[in-house]
Amino acid sequence: MRSFTIMSLLETFLTASQGATILFLAMLIYWQKR
Repeated sequence: MRSFTIMSLLETFLTASQGATILFLAMLIYWQKR
């Protein structure tokens, strides 16, 4: 369920604008670094 939500969010961000995608990527990197 969580994975599906993340995927949906990612797609929405990508459709919304590239800026949001970059932000999402940065957040993902931060999460992994943590």
